Amino acid sequence: MLAGVVFAGITMFFRKQLKRQQKDVLAADGNSRAYMQESISSILTLKAYGVEGKSTEKADDFAQIYYQKRMKRNALRAV
Repeated sequence: MLAGVVFAGITMFFRKQLKRQQKDVLAADGNSRAYMQESISSILTLKAYGVEGKSTEKADDFAQIYYQKRMKRNALRAV
């Protein structure tokens, strides 16, 4: 009986953290995808102004943020 109560308490604690982490991951994924879609749709403009390098760096930044948030969530799930 006591083990059930302890397990329920631990589950409630981690549930809130996992829920917050999942929202962060989904937001980062959405930002990354939105930026990539916008970049692809305006590729001619980017090439005309010669800012392909900046666009690539920014896309890499978004991908890195997404990766970090996903790894943080996966570390919490492994516990």
